Amino acid sequence: MRINIDVLLAKGYRIVDTQPAQKMTMENILNDIFSYFDDYPKMGFSFIYYPDEIIVISNNANELFKVFGYCIFGFFVIDSHEHILILPNEGLDFNDDKVYVNRSLAVFLQCYSLFLSKIFLLKSKIFDKDTDEVALVELANNTANKLMQEIACLDKKALKDDGFWCLMIYIMQELEIKLNLPISEYINSNRL
Repeated sequence: MRINIDVLLAKGYRIVDTQPAQKMTMENILNDIFSYFDDYPKMGFSFIYYPDEIIVISNNANELFKVFGYCIFGFFVIDSHEHILILPNEGLDFNDDKVYVNRSLAVFLQCYSLFLSKIFLLKSKIFDKDTDEVALVELANNTANKLMQEIACLDKKALKDDGFWCLMIYIMQELEIKLNLPISEYINSNRL
């Protein structure tokens, strides 16, 4: 299991269903949307690879959720309406215990891919001789605004004030997005 749901179990969620690894047909493989998700470890983004890795959980209200990913902000799940939500980690400023992310898994893949492309655009400018700190801040702001416009074209509801994508856009604007190896990696490898 690539996604550790112990945090959710400690919060009172129950595992309803898991599946053993299953053989896939070529058609299944070609239509496996999960195979298109790329992890981004610098921000803790991690996703399942195969549909049979989905973990079905239930909360105290007997709502069912299919867990398929994780990031530093919480767990990505599919609800009974096929919407993508995040079940936020403790201590975050989300107004609810489940936060709307996107209207479908396909739209989430589009938004997440756009998000990653913006991260790599910012990375590409870090050591550019024409990019000073002021220019980088301006680029981050412009890049985040472009991401917001692109997400709005795909799913306007995803940009609610207290939503997941608003948080991602904010941390990009503020250059709080993780672009490089964290200091802890240097410490853990005895390089600092």
